[in-house]
Amino acid sequence: MSVNGPKLLVIDPDQKTSVFIHHMLTRAGYDVQVAPSGKEGLIIAWRDLPDVIVTEMDLEDIEAEE
Repeated sequence: MSVNGPKLLVIDPDQKTSVFIHHMLTRAGYDVQVAPSGKEGLIIAWRDLPDVIVTEMDLEDIEAEE
């Protein structure tokens, strides 16, 4: 299945949650990427410029201001 919808980035260290969100949003037609940490999420965001970022606000590896 080819996905051409808006690009979403999900940043969540909980694998079960991120897999569920990825599955549901992909089925809804979004192009979804998942990052397991804040630092990896920032790298993906700078590189791929997603339309929307969905993130866990309490990430252990970066401060909220970043």
